[in-house]
Amino acid sequence: MSIKIFDLPGPQIFFRNTDRKVREGQSLFIHSIDRYVFELLLGAIEKSQNKHETYYLRKIYSSKETPAVNLYHELSCKCSLKDMDFEYLYSLDKFRGNLFLVAVQDEESLQQWIDYICKFSEFTRSAYPGSEKTIFILANPFDVEDDHSFDPGIEVINAKDIISKYDIQIYVDLETRFQFNTMLARHLYITLISELSNGKIKVCEDLLGLGHDLRNLMNPSNPKLVCEESFQDTSKVRFAIWRAQVQILFPEIEMFRQKIIEEHKSTINLPHVNEMNHRNITELHDMELSDIYFQARHGIISLPEDKLAYLRSMISVRNKIAHLEPITYSAFEKINILH
Repeated sequence: MSIKIFDLPGPQIFFRNTDRKVREGQSLFIHSIDRYVFELLLGAIEKSQNKHETYYLRKIYSSKETPAVNLYHELSCKCSLKDMDFEYLYSLDKFRGNLFLVAVQDEESLQQWIDYICKFSEFTRSAYPGSEKTIFILANPFDVEDDHSFDPGIEVINAKDIISKYDIQIYVDLETRFQFNTMLARHLYITLISELSNGKIKVCEDLLGLGHDLRNLMNPSNPKLVCEESFQDTSKVRFAIWRAQVQILFPEIEMFRQKIIEEHKSTINLPHVNEMNHRNITELHDMELSDIYFQARHGIISLPEDKLAYLRSMISVRNKIAHLEPITYSAFEKINILH
């Protein structure tokens, strides 16, 4: 199946609130919004406005010119620029009662647009409080300090975290049509993309485009994992891979430890002294994988060679992850065979 971004829990709540405020005639300032998400938001708002016939929608991709100049060109005004005040704008059918979606492309013109829309909101509150209200949605990808002052008629929305890692996981799970040899591999794939996307849905879609080969996602040196939209260096990529692995593999390692203890509890020799830290172990549940391996290697616990090798691989994986080291794809394959 295919799922739209604004069907995901976080974006869906964001869009419903945004759409409701727009239909109520509320101007909005949405900051810290991802450019790709903003384009999707434009399409969703346009579809909603067409359905409810609330506003005619106009899009402005702001240049470095002033807001007045941008509107002058968008509306093909016949007057001189100096005469294009708010009264004149409201005399135009293509302005009055419309919705303007303004994407601010640079930080320099952001303050100009904020000041312009605040003045416009103050004007319309006194001059045109009723029907045919024109509203603006001003959006930009930049973080905005809390000390900005806004007209009370403008709702300020921080869109930085509208898509969470859990939204990404749902999206990947529903969009993934690949067949994996184990559920462990599938879960790791989903979580790797979630961590590597860093909350960016466009990066998520690009990673999905790499296919289902986990080698592509577990190689920190893969240049496709280092991009402007998410991580700019391999150290952050390595940490994202490790975060995904620790979420999926640590529970598996612990379940394996509990299982092997249960299977061999009658032959495990207690008390046991750990050969590395000389810790005296008197309880079964305190036995670590390395302790079990020691007793198996010395014939106290009977394990076939393949299971002994699997135990050794589990210990290696556990030790690497416990020390913030992501494991390689080949190391994962050694513990993936029994799932």
